[in-house]
Amino acid sequence: MRSRITSPLVMTAAIKVGCKKVFLIEESKAVAIGANLDITKPEGNMIIDVGGGTTDVAVLSMG
Repeated sequence: MRSRITSPLVMTAAIKVGCKKVFLIEESKAVAIGANLDITKPEGNMIIDVGGGTTDVAVLSMG
């Protein structure tokens, strides 16, 4: 879960281990990119992420 508290901690940890640039993005967008979907096109992509205790549904279009 991304929050005001955890985001800076993750950024700091990534920089400390040598990352030059760090970007935090929404989980559904990361899933779409990992699935090799072109989220820059003006068409909808539905992402359904079924986890151990939650199910998230998102529709992405043009990033």
